[in-house]
Amino acid sequence: RYYYGESLRFNELAGSDLGVSLCRTHFGRLYEQEGRYDLAIDEYKIAYDIMSDSDDRWHWLEACLALSRAYAADGKTSPARKYLNEAKQTAENINSTGHLSDVFKQEYNIELSLKNYKKALDAYIRSSEYSKQVTNEKNLTHMQNVRVRYEREKRQTEISLLRQNYQVEEHRRNLILYTLFITLAFAIIIIAFLGYIVR
Repeated sequence: RYYYGESLRFNELAGSDLGVSLCRTHFGRLYEQEGRYDLAIDEYKIAYDIMSDSDDRWHWLEACLALSRAYAADGKTSPARKYLNEAKQTAENINSTGHLSDVFKQEYNIELSLKNYKKALDAYIRSSEYSKQVTNEKNLTHMQNVRVRYEREKRQTEISLLRQNYQVEEHRRNLILYTLFITLAFAIIIIAFLGYIVR
């Protein structure tokens, strides 16, 4: 809490709305963990209001979902549903599968607390489906990264091999040049010596 407070102070000095919003969300999470839902809602609401005017829908969704979760935990189903519906619509608009998974997970928790088991099951299934999509996307990204890394290492190995071959060739070429130079020097000395003898 102390370091979040320090972060908040510096973000306010820097005029960073996103930074202030994130700090407020962190404060809200701490209150939520302590079961002080009214204070958590206040913090989340500040974060939500700050990000409402921003084009950054991703971080706005974080605050919106947090508000829904805190209201639901506090037993206030009506505002929890209101913010959850806002989050669902925005997540669908920006096609964020991760947030949609969180939306339906939250919907599952709300319906389960109201004992609407059929709706809870439907929401759970949809949450699982979106969660699998997120996992598949992560796996695909991981596979692509591994492939890129493999290609890069392969290229580096090829470059390293070419460099070694070049150095070997250069060494061989220098050795031949030195040998020719020494042979030529000996030939000149011998010819000069023979010429001296003939004279």
